[in-house]
Order: sequence, then structure tokens, then C-alpha cells
Amino acid sequence: IIIATTNAGSEALSQLLSPGRSPGFERVEELQDFNTSAVARQELTRAFPPELLNRFDHIVIFNPLTREDVDQIAHKMIANVQKRVFSLSKPFLFELSEKAYEVLALEGYNPAEGARPLRRLIDREIVSPLARLVASGKIEADDRMAVDYLNGKFVFRWDGNLVGRALTVFRRMLRGEQGQDPEKAASEDDLLPGGEAEPVS
Repeated sequence: IIIATTNAGSEALSQLLSPGRSPGFERVEELQDFNTSAVARQELTRAFPPELLNRFDHIVIFNPLTREDVDQIAHKMIANVQKRVFSLSKPFLFELSEKAYEVLALEGYNPAEGARPLRRLIDREIVSPLARLVASGKIEADDRMAVDYLNGKFVFRWDGNLVGRALTVFRRMLRGEQGQDPEKAASEDDLLPGGEAEPVS
């Protein structure tokens, strides 16, 4: 099976496809919108000779992604980065704020290019800064990093050490015998002090 992809006609088709249409592939001959089907065939014949097009059994159109789709993709891409981080010799945890996810979905949204800009954005604004922090020794094994978006920049701050945090919770739960509520001790915000939020240059 040979599958070929092209952006031919993507700009014209994005204006015709309904924003409410679910993302995914649809065969040209099955599209209910005659104008969409006609435009698809017209754009393809402009870009490729009929001899080539006739060699394909089916031609399908991928519906443009919406902002909501890109937001879900951003969460999945970040989850994949987190899996890569956990496989390092000194694994650590990082979490993005809702604002950071919102900016990724907004700046990584391009109907004509799909999710490609989002991947590049995550590599540039999240992966590369984290790699610099690891290389400089500012992130140690089992550290917890918080990623936010402030004043037009992604910022990274140390948010404690997972092992140290667990030990602190355990100690405070033990002190519950002296009248301190163990659940309250485990949920206090001051288990370990967080670092100042500073942009990574």
C-alpha cells in the first residue's frame, strides 16, 4: 500500500469545509458538499498530471483541525515529552499550567499546516529550555518543574523534589499523632518552597 500526501488545495478547501466537521479523512466521492468535491479535484488537477492521479485508487481529504483539536494534540505531545524525560538517567517531572497549554494551542494553530507548527513550537519553547536546564545542572533527578506563561514568555520554576516532597508529607503525617490532621499536612502548599519564576534564556 502506498499513501501519498499533499497540501495542494488546502487553502481553498479550508474555506469550504465546515468548522464543525469532525477531524479525519473523507473520500472525495463521498463528500456531500458538491462544491468541496469539485474544488478538491480541480486543485489536484492543477498540481498534478492526470497520469499520476489515475494511479491512485482513492483520494481522501483530511478535515482541517480546530483550536480544540490542537489543544488535545498539545496535551498528547507534552505527555510524549514527559515519557522521554522519565527515561533519562536522571528523570524529573514537569507540568504545564492551563495558560501554557492555551498559548501552545493558540500559537501552534495553523489550519493549512495542521499540527506541524505545534510540534516545532513545543520543541523550541519547552523541550530546548528544559534540555538547557538539565545540561547546566539546574534540574536534578526527581525534581519537579512548573512551566507557565508570564509576560509573553514561557517560564520555568523549581517546584520541589519528588522524593523530598514524599518524605516531608510522611513526616507531617507522623506528626498528626500530636494533633495535626494528616490529610491537611499532606495537602499544605508549603511542603517545599518553590523557586522564583524566571524566563529561561
